[in-house]
Amino acid sequence: MTDVRLPVGDVQFSVRAAVLCVRDGHLLTNTGVDERGDPFWFPLGGALGTGQDAVTAAAREWAEETGWPAGPLTLAGIGESVFIKDGRPHHELTFYSRMDAPAGFPTGAFGVLDDDRFTCEWLPLTALGTRPRLEAQVRAMLDAPPGTLAHVVQREDGWAAPPGTPDVRFPLGGLKFSVRVAIVCVRGDRVLTNSADGLPFHFLPGGALGAGEDTATAAAREWSEETGVPPGPLRLVGVVENFFGPPDKRQHELGFYYRMDAPDTLPDTPFAVKDNGDVTCQWVPVAEWAQTPVYPLAAASLLDVPAGECKHIVSRG
Repeated sequence: MTDVRLPVGDVQFSVRAAVLCVRDGHLLTNTGVDERGDPFWFPLGGALGTGQDAVTAAAREWAEETGWPAGPLTLAGIGESVFIKDGRPHHELTFYSRMDAPAGFPTGAFGVLDDDRFTCEWLPLTALGTRPRLEAQVRAMLDAPPGTLAHVVQREDGWAAPPGTPDVRFPLGGLKFSVRVAIVCVRGDRVLTNSADGLPFHFLPGGALGAGEDTATAAAREWSEETGVPPGPLRLVGVVENFFGPPDKRQHELGFYYRMDAPDTLPDTPFAVKDNGDVTCQWVPVAEWAQTPVYPLAAASLLDVPAGECKHIVSRG
């Protein structure tokens, strides 16, 4: 297992798994001192490992930092952050999981077991937003109703990824790691899919996230590149952690799925993908997905996600 934390072009890219543990109006945080000597606070957690889903990674990080086994964890949301540190752009995806404090867990401060630079301490929830580096995302995750996922995008100083930024798609830790965006485009009882000669399955329009690019922007870009039609309103309906492939070609894919009603100008008959003539866009009735498999198969459960909600799926093929 290798941490998903590495440079992608000029951007430092990482995926984190964080634990939001709340007790009696307090959030358990790590605290330390930065290079200028200023104190800062942040949620417990660390880098996602290749081949590991986000909730499992959060449980591992909790045990490594506190020495206690994790209690039941529930994914609360995903944060996307693009910021500048030491003159370099950083792109960080964070999966936040909620957990109640275990019975008997310390009420006072204690040292982080796997990093003596930091201390664990309970921070009053009323102090959120007043502490340096404690992500504004945390409040959204804590306020998310049970069973829903919060999704927060933060971009510092309006920095935008320049054209030609490398894709978040690379070999890492003995497998291929990627972050993909896909569009669930619906027209009546049909969904737009891609197909190619020789492939026994269809797949949804989309492609790789660019380093420094948020997933909604990437979804709109991929749609325009493939169809030549401006996208309509997009809403996130699913985040799929997908593990698949034979043992010698394992893949770990984080998929962000955006639903969109089909624009009126989109053809009703099959057409070639604009940026790849070997791929065809065509409509498949939802009722025929069992006979015409659309990968990943978990996408079938994203067709009826109510407005304002987002599903989290872990799929191990």
